[in-house]
Amino acid sequence: MNESLGLHQPDGKVQPCKKNTLAEGYFLSDRSEKDKKWDSHRANSEKVEDLYFESERFTRLAERMSKCSTWLKFGERVSSDTGELKLKLSQASFCRVRHCPVCGWRRTLRNTARFFDRIPALLTEHPKARFLFLTLTVPNCAPADLRAKITDMNRAWQRLIQLKGWPAIGWVRTVEVTRGKDGSAHPHFHALLMVKPGYFTKYYIKQEEWLQRWRDCMRDQSILMVDVRAVKPKIEGQELHAAVVETLKYSTKVTDAFADPQWLYDMTDQLHKLRFMASGGLLKDIFKENLTDEEMIAGDEPAIDAEDPQRKLLFTWRAEHGRYALKNPGL
Repeated sequence: MNESLGLHQPDGKVQPCKKNTLAEGYFLSDRSEKDKKWDSHRANSEKVEDLYFESERFTRLAERMSKCSTWLKFGERVSSDTGELKLKLSQASFCRVRHCPVCGWRRTLRNTARFFDRIPALLTEHPKARFLFLTLTVPNCAPADLRAKITDMNRAWQRLIQLKGWPAIGWVRTVEVTRGKDGSAHPHFHALLMVKPGYFTKYYIKQEEWLQRWRDCMRDQSILMVDVRAVKPKIEGQELHAAVVETLKYSTKVTDAFADPQWLYDMTDQLHKLRFMASGGLLKDIFKENLTDEEMIAGDEPAIDAEDPQRKLLFTWRAEHGRYALKNPGL
């Protein structure tokens, strides 16, 4: 494809430019290394949108996604630390379709930031608290049975946290569903537990006991495994951050939808209006499933005022390039 674009030069003339020789700084990813992810997430959203458009039942979702993050307005600021020009997102709009990769990414960023905003105060109040990352599985089921299976898992979770000896003083739990090689659905819980200071000396629960507790609560002795591991709580380390991201990651993998469009349609039906996040104790309400545009704009950085007088740069999604490009290249 040899589409030419008109780029404004300092003398006011328009200089045609081939797509492979565009001026430096024309694309968002050229101006801001940290914002390269916008391109890949928006490209994946476009693929999901196309799959929805292929089914008459889901055209409304496709139409919502077609308007998601098609433009991004950034404020350009000088870093007080380095003196470099940096971009911060100030305005955008989002579709909030459950399987939108852009919206899923922004939710994860914002909720991760919310957690690490709160964690210093929590660790000051409970300096000896520890964290566990717990994964609870069940046997795979047919996609058509997924909704009922997740309902059973939610009930089992309530039984689990009410058992004598439940060690968590705070917890957050999310649902993930992956696709089996045979097309079956594999739902499982990821949970981040903030446990009592004496957990590893007085209240320790072996993996075999976690498994049996989960079997009993699910009323299913065929469950083969659970996974539980200790997480280092130090903020400067990577383990806690990785555990939070793993807990908060997307409810389904976008690559599963690309491999089998029917999987996407089944998941859309089965997961409609289900809550995928729960929390309790000291971590109650630390995460949010439904975020405002402003919260999703902020992501993992402080939001900036949309009316701030700093220079604004508007980037629009260019599907032919698979990248965000300046709306006005003369800036």
